[in-house]
Amino acid sequence: MATSLSAAQLNDPTQPQLPAALLSEVEAHDQFTVSSIILRKRARLAIINEQPVREGEHVDGAYVARIEATRVRLVVAGEARWVTTLAEPSVKTKR
Repeated sequence: MATSLSAAQLNDPTQPQLPAALLSEVEAHDQFTVSSIILRKRARLAIINEQPVREGEHVDGAYVARIEATRVRLVVAGEARWVTTLAEPSVKTKR
C-alpha cells in the first residue's frame, strides 16, 4: 500500500525541532498587528496586538528587536521578520 505525502507534511532533518509547547505558542501568535508606532528622542514605542511595547521587550512570544517609523522587527522562535504598521505614518512637530 503506497502512501503519498505532500512537501508540507515532510520534516526537514536539517532544521532544529522546536519543543511542542513552544511550537504551539508560535503557531497561536503567528499573526502580529502593529497598529501604531511612536518615536521619541529617548524611546521607541509600538502597539502590537493591542499591547504597548518598547525595543527589547516581548509581546505574545515575540522579541521586539527594532522599532522604525513604519515597521517593527520581531524575532519569533529564532526567526526574524519585519511587520509593517497598519496606520499611515504621521510626523508631529512642535510649534
